[in-house]
Amino acid sequence: MYRAAQHIVSRHNGDNDINMQTNGEEALLRRALPAARIVFDVGANVGDWAAAALAINPAIELHAFEPSPTTFATLAARGLPANVTLVNAGLGRGATELLRANRIALITFEYGGTYIDSRSLLRDVWELVEAANPAYGFFKLHHDGPRRVERYRQAYETFQYSNWVIMAPDHPAAR
Repeated sequence: MYRAAQHIVSRHNGDNDINMQTNGEEALLRRALPAARIVFDVGANVGDWAAAALAINPAIELHAFEPSPTTFATLAARGLPANVTLVNAGLGRGATELLRANRIALITFEYGGTYIDSRSLLRDVWELVEAANPAYGFFKLHHDGPRRVERYRQAYETFQYSNWVIMAPDHPAAR
């Protein structure tokens, strides 16, 4: 009974669903990627998200960033097409300049237990984006699509696996 209730709460909150087909991530990609030209996969891991993005829009110029040397070797061995640039590093501060110039349309990122390992908080992401360009909006991804989150609240620091989206104010998926 407890596990069933926990599953219902997690689904309602948009937490603990790693399946792109059911957590709303694939639906968002299908809505946002057809018109995209340049896509960054930050924290690319072994390339599953990159492969899903390329299946939706094979013409995108995709930059896959993965800081772990071991994981990067697996990503590199995947044999992604020539329009994919692999980078064995995190994105770093370069994103701040792109956000300031309103050159990034959409960012998706995973939040969860790895934030404990890196001694980071969701608040850190929020503050970085707001300092660079407060016009960007935050959305938590749910099975039925992204839901706008108007302001940061400490209650969001659950460290439960979830997908978040940051969108430029003029992005069609933000409407």
